[in-house]
Amino acid sequence: MTIFSLFFAYADPGTGMLVWQVLAAFFLGASFYFKNIFRWIKNLFSKNKEK
Repeated sequence: MTIFSLFFAYADPGTGMLVWQVLAAFFLGASFYFKNIFRWIKNLFSKNKEK
């Protein structure tokens, strides 16, 4: 008896769309978050060059 025979799972199409929505929200949110961090770091160093 394998471990896979112990799992009885059902994933309907709505579950698949939920997974895609969560992944898309994660990657879009992370891209905006990191874009703002990189912009802040860039501005931090550009202000030091002007002085």
